[in-house]
Amino acid sequence: MKLKIKVLWLDDSIGIALAYSNQNDAVINSLTPYYFWPKNDAWEQLKFEMRAKDWISDSQQIIMLNTISEIMTRWKTQKKFKYPNDAPCKIIPIILSGFS
Repeated sequence: MKLKIKVLWLDDSIGIALAYSNQNDAVINSLTPYYFWPKNDAWEQLKFEMRAKDWISDSQQIIMLNTISEIMTRWKTQKKFKYPNDAPCKIIPIILSGFS
């Protein structure tokens, strides 16, 4: 299974969710709902969600949370994202689900 980050890039907030796919990316399944920042503490909510899934290793959780932090910082400072060239992390696939 491969973990992915799903992003809704909006003007007033950013929605972040976790997903997973099989090895050949044929099927992508949602792992969490979207959590919207800065309306909620999306980082803490996603951290809680990952900790509840014992099959996600500690090192994978750290990579995911660091990537989420980078995405949030990019949204806060730039509000523009030219995917895939501006992708904050090349390790974790990021799925942009929409822009406003």
